[in-house]
Amino acid sequence: MLLTERLKSAGRSRLTLLAMCAATFMIQVDVTIVNVALPSIQRELRMTPGDLEWVISAYALALAALIPVGGALGDRYGRRRIFLLGIGLFTLGSIACAVAPTGEWLIACRALQGVGGAAMLALTLSIIAAAFPVQTRLRAIGTWAAIGGTGFGVGPVAGGVLLSFFGWESVFWVNVPFAVAAICLTLYAVEESRGAGFGRLDWVGVALSALGLVGVTLGLIESASHAWGQVLVAGPLAIGLMLLICFVVWERRATQPMIPPSLLGARSFVSASVVYLISYTAF
Repeated sequence: MLLTERLKSAGRSRLTLLAMCAATFMIQVDVTIVNVALPSIQRELRMTPGDLEWVISAYALALAALIPVGGALGDRYGRRRIFLLGIGLFTLGSIACAVAPTGEWLIACRALQGVGGAAMLALTLSIIAAAFPVQTRLRAIGTWAAIGGTGFGVGPVAGGVLLSFFGWESVFWVNVPFAVAAICLTLYAVEESRGAGFGRLDWVGVALSALGLVGVTLGLIESASHAWGQVLVAGPLAIGLMLLICFVVWERRATQPMIPPSLLGARSFVSASVVYLISYTAF
């Protein structure tokens, strides 16, 4: 009986890992797969080059700005619940992008995809950590990182193959089967979990972190087409960094901080965050 329970638990853990890998892969693919379809999108929706840039940037902006919020919501209201909400928003955004009649509609729906992606990406690692014991957790995290990371490289190749046979809408429709599979696996295998010791949501921290990350990300996006010293780049970067500094100060004083102050003071956490910042900035 005990052996049967262990095998059943191990099976659920593997299915949980598969669901998280599918979701992460889908999120990362969507960062690059749209690039290949931009000429077709521009031609059919009659978009200007400036508007076309926001087809990419709206997704990246929402994804970058809302990841901390997604994690905070999952810790307080249930990781499985918020993760499923994220998949639902991402799928709805993908379908809406595929049927977009105008460029403005497409940009708005790309932002909706980013909101859903942020909720998913923020919680995949937490869900995996809750599903696996310490002995096998590192192996599971390594698998998740490897499969998710391949999405960046697969995106342009998959986009090229799809556009060889279908229209630009196909780069969004392809998300639907991945999303359905992830939803089914999550409903079956993933158990609900929450963070320990979290109370009500820190709305001031949410606003400071989201707006700060929007500023920094927007500045980095604009640096692709403007000099670093120009207002469109330096302005958002300066405001974003100032808001993030205010966020750190606020979190040290808040009664229910979104991120525990001890985490902000942990050298391993700060150094890992800096490495991620540098790598994604370069990307």
